Amino acid sequence: MKRISALLLTLSLLLSLTCGCTPKDTSGDRLSVVCTIFPAFDFARAVAGDLIELELLIDPGEEVHTFDPTPQDMRRITDCDLFICNGGTSDGWVDTLLSGDADCSVVRMMECVDTLCAASEEHADHAGHDHGEYDEHVWTSPRMAENIVRGISDALCRVDPENADTYRSRAESYCGELRILSDLLQAAVMGGTRRTLIFGDRFPMLYFTEQLGLEAFSAFPGCAADTEPSAATVAALIDRVKADAIPAVLKCELSSGLVADAIAEATGTKVLTLHSCHNVTAEEYARGETYLSLMNKNVTVLTEALK
Repeated sequence: MKRISALLLTLSLLLSLTCGCTPKDTSGDRLSVVCTIFPAFDFARAVAGDLIELELLIDPGEEVHTFDPTPQDMRRITDCDLFICNGGTSDGWVDTLLSGDADCSVVRMMECVDTLCAASEEHADHAGHDHGEYDEHVWTSPRMAENIVRGISDALCRVDPENADTYRSRAESYCGELRILSDLLQAAVMGGTRRTLIFGDRFPMLYFTEQLGLEAFSAFPGCAADTEPSAATVAALIDRVKADAIPAVLKCELSSGLVADAIAEATGTKVLTLHSCHNVTAEEYARGETYLSLMNKNVTVLTEALK
């Protein structure tokens, strides 16, 4: 018996080395789903719940734009049943990875919606110009998030038709919550006295402001890699805050807030955080924050910023 056990162990190790990966942990034959960023993770969680084994590839608090997958991350993707990413240039490594032996189904969130062009460098102080590459922050519009949720639901139904009715039902219920969120955001806009937002930060909120009919000015175009804005851009933002008596300067989550703080100090305004939901802090993740909970906080921020 000992000789047989040893032989089986040896064969197992040899097979592991040959395939270069470990077998999937089916955990009761539940579907294995891997997501790159928090919005995809949270949407999949809302639609599938405990019917799937769900993994978030980019840890809470980690910088999304500089993420570089490890060999272990790549193995998690190629071994899963469904992989959900954002698409676009920031996920350029995905195409290379999936061109190999990966046989998982894939959802690219950007392919679920109509995309807009991001602000170009020459309009760095104005976040509303449509020039340059496609803006990738498609989930920031709750209306567009509905399309993404349905895209994820459709993919889950294809991979796991046995639970299709549950996925569809949960997706429609969640889309109902997104419509309520859209109504709350629109009410905050309609109750305001202005239609302009000032971001002393990067600008991942193009789809958010487009849905709500708002104009936005920012220190950086999109999620540019610049470490600090030009002096002319900061001066232009300060002048606009003063001229229009704008009550608050906005910054994004996980931001140092240094530029926003400088503008606020020069104009006597406050700094508020508007969540793009790109990622959450470890503390937010631990206490169960979701896309909906963070976006509902944006309703309060928007009400304050548009006074």
